[in-house]
Amino acid sequence: AALAAAKAAQLAEAFAAATSGPGGFGDTGAMGGPTGSGGMGGDDGDADGDADACWVAGTQVLMGDCTYRNIEDLKIGDVVMSFPEDKKTRKWTTKLEAKPIISLSVNRSRNIWHLNDTMVTGREWIVKGDGTAALVMWLQEGDTVMGADGEPIDIYRVEAAKGSLSSQITYTFETQNNFSYTADNFRTLRGRAVRAPEDWVYAKDVPTG
Repeated sequence: AALAAAKAAQLAEAFAAATSGPGGFGDTGAMGGPTGSGGMGGDDGDADGDADACWVAGTQVLMGDCTYRNIEDLKIGDVVMSFPEDKKTRKWTTKLEAKPIISLSVNRSRNIWHLNDTMVTGREWIVKGDGTAALVMWLQEGDTVMGADGEPIDIYRVEAAKGSLSSQITYTFETQNNFSYTADNFRTLRGRAVRAPEDWVYAKDVPTG
C-alpha cells in the first residue's frame, strides 16, 4: 500500500510539472527499442524541449480484452494490445498480443499535429502501410499507415495544429518488452520512455488473462 501511494504521488508530481509550464516528464534514449529507455530527462530531440511522442486526451487505446480506453485513464499494470517483439527483434506488422503497461508519462507538448481525426505530436512514430516507420510530420495526404488489424488506413489529413490546439497536455506509456501500442487504431512506436522502478510490482511479469 505504501509503495502504491508513493507511485501515485510520483505520477501526480509528474502531471503537476507537466501542466505548470514547458517540459514535464522528458524522454531519454534513442528510437529503436528497449536499449533507449532510462530515467527522467529533458533530452527529447525537440528544439523547444517538448516531449517528442505523445497523444492528446481522448485518444482511444486498444486494451488486452479488445475494448478501448482513453489514454489519460490508463494506469500501470493495465494490459493493452502491443507487438510481439523483444530487445533484439522488432515485429511491427505481425498480429498484436496483450502486454502490461510498465510506465506512464505526462507532458506539455507544443508540437501538436492533426492526423486524420486525431491529434498527436509531430514526432510520434507511426507504422506505415508497407511496414516501415515514419514520424507524423513526415507523412503526407495519400499515404497509408497500418491499423491495429494490420489493414491499411488512408491518410487524408496531416498538418500542424494552429492556435490553442498547437500546445496541449499529452500522454504516452511503455509496454513490457517494447514501446509500442495502438492509438485511435494507428500502430504507433514508442522510441523513448520513462521506465518504472525495477522493484515496482508491474515492472515484473504479470498475468495477462
